[in-house]
Amino acid sequence: MQIKEAMSSHPVIFTPQNTLGDTAETMRRVETGFVPVGENYQLVETITDRYIVINSIAQCKNAESAINEVQDSELGGVKFSLKQRGPLSI
Repeated sequence: MQIKEAMSSHPVIFTPQNTLGDTAETMRRVETGFVPVGENYQLVETITDRYIVINSIAQCKNAESAINEVQDSELGGVKFSLKQRGPLSI
């Protein structure tokens, strides 16, 4: 298998201001559980369907809440610092 066979031909990216409902609906429609979140042409974090459910319920948010309203580095989401030079370490 080649990488291009596993990649989506219709990638989606969200901004921190997108609502949880719109994000979840798009994830359902394109059948993915993982999407990047970017701002100013830079990747700032990723979000998963599980992250949306766990954090929105835990923080009493609703579908109209923005992605950036449920960011919590202790509970999930992978945040990126693009100021780092060289390869990222996980």
